[in-house]
Amino acid sequence: KLQFGLKTHVSKVSDPYIFHRIKDLMNGYLSCKDLEGSIFLRSNEARACCKRFFVEDARRGDVTLAKFDGDVNKMLDDSFSYREQLIRKINNGTKSECDGCPFIERFNGPIETERRLNYVSIENHSICNIRCTYCGPEYFGGKKETYPISEVMENFVRNDRIESSVNIVWGGGEPSIGPSFPSALKTIENTEGVFHKFITNSVKFSPEIAALLKKN
Repeated sequence: KLQFGLKTHVSKVSDPYIFHRIKDLMNGYLSCKDLEGSIFLRSNEARACCKRFFVEDARRGDVTLAKFDGDVNKMLDDSFSYREQLIRKINNGTKSECDGCPFIERFNGPIETERRLNYVSIENHSICNIRCTYCGPEYFGGKKETYPISEVMENFVRNDRIESSVNIVWGGGEPSIGPSFPSALKTIENTEGVFHKFITNSVKFSPEIAALLKKN
């Protein structure tokens, strides 16, 4: 129970659950699963999430971290920097692109300053080698690869930006026909604990995917 005096002064906390709950709230911070460790790579930008929600009938989400302006390393550096700014904004009440997001939750402990990725989604092109009737026109021709995904992987490895148990999801378009797909896999193949997921139609045989399947 909380017992209040005439001047609303908290004089006693007799319930240990409430005491520890208040302590957790004071020590914790607001964020979301994706802000904590995800990046979503598109052809022209890096995003914090692929979540969509509505605020006052306006669609929000798919929050952009940084635009690609010709320099992959700058886009990634800016992405990590802006991710920290977003978390700070959420916690100090400053207006941000995450306002009203239902996926915000409380995390324990202090806000980390050096976050590593545990989830990487790759959709840096939208070229596909077949045309399924149920698919969208974006993939009927689609956007070509504007930056080599191999440079992204080199950046991650060089700057120690991925967790040992990172999930890398290769989408697109058809990921196996991306021009830098083989070199990207080669860059990261010796990184311990990486788990690859391929969203592929398997029409074109990929020796790179086959080799990874053999390695389990």
